[in-house]
Amino acid sequence: MTTPRAPSLTWRGMAPGTGQASPEIVAALGRVRAFFADRSTRTAMLARGMLAKPLSGDVVLCEHLIREGRRKTRMDGSIHGSLIETTRTLAELLDLGCPHDHAAVVRMSGYVLAQQNAPGHFGEGGEPDRH
Repeated sequence: MTTPRAPSLTWRGMAPGTGQASPEIVAALGRVRAFFADRSTRTAMLARGMLAKPLSGDVVLCEHLIREGRRKTRMDGSIHGSLIETTRTLAELLDLGCPHDHAAVVRMSGYVLAQQNAPGHFGEGGEPDRH
């Protein structure tokens, strides 16, 4: 039996023996920062947060996106009666930091859980850019 090897540091994007990111990784992160620097989208805001480079307007954008996601929720917890739209919006709200005990999150979670043993939603479709 062979002993598994730990991955090399270069595999993780580290320069060998330095404990620092390789020049390629630093350059790639710079391109990512530049790409998302001035975009006002959920994806850009989350990317900037992960890169520790948030904009001053990201808090307002986050609050707006959370309000919009909650506003779309019907009383049964669904978004337009769609399991796909509901799970997508639920995941987005949680990504944005909406509290787990918020009424909209609880309603959407309840709707999703209630669909577990229901006949499938396989024909519901979805947008190609989201799959």
